[in-house]
Amino acid sequence: MTHHNEENYYLNLKPKLMKDFMNVEDSMKNMLVQYLDQSKIDPLLKETRSQFETLLPTLPYVGGETNVLTDGLIMCAWCLPFFRALEREGLSLREIAKIIYEKMEHDVESKSAEKKRKVREFYFSPSMRTVEINRSKETKSGKYPGDWVSEYVEGDGKTFDFGIDFTECAICKFLEPHDALRYVPIFCLGDYATYRAFGIGFRRTQTIASGASWCDFRFKKDWETPRGWPTEELEEKFFF
Repeated sequence: MTHHNEENYYLNLKPKLMKDFMNVEDSMKNMLVQYLDQSKIDPLLKETRSQFETLLPTLPYVGGETNVLTDGLIMCAWCLPFFRALEREGLSLREIAKIIYEKMEHDVESKSAEKKRKVREFYFSPSMRTVEINRSKETKSGKYPGDWVSEYVEGDGKTFDFGIDFTECAICKFLEPHDALRYVPIFCLGDYATYRAFGIGFRRTQTIASGASWCDFRFKKDWETPRGWPTEELEEKFFF
């Protein structure tokens, strides 16, 4: 991809992304009526959409479609104005986290059984390990400063099969200048929804968002991933 295309990556995706998030907004309305007066929901979502459009070209390029985590950054640009608007309406971080977790949980659980099977099989295959080892090398090269930085961790097959330590978080990097680091743990919760839905055994004890130096993702084929809500039942600590 040329440098010019990298600069315009998100703008080129804009028509599709705006359409996608219109669909997300439609599905959010039923959840928001539990917390907001009906008359406030459409204006709030319209404001979110407008600010998402403004934030989109400010996202750092981290490899585009070659980086599976790019979608997480795009979601972050939509969630930032959405979370701020909800806070302004008096919702707590805990209420916002519950709304987003349940939305993500619903979305991933609705994937087909075949899709879930294929993802689960790939995750514990030699190909997955190769992907993560190569990605670790690339992230540490500094090619994309706004990217996550990771380290592949080989397991012993008993305590865990393999792990990934994230020493830098792209979402933290993007949200810090916006004085919005308080929102990062909400995104971390989504990992539990995703891995649980796909039947991928996952554990984590700490994250950069919670003040640790790295996020310790650990995977084992025969683990049952815990549900991410309520957070009090998780091994790692969330402060909402």
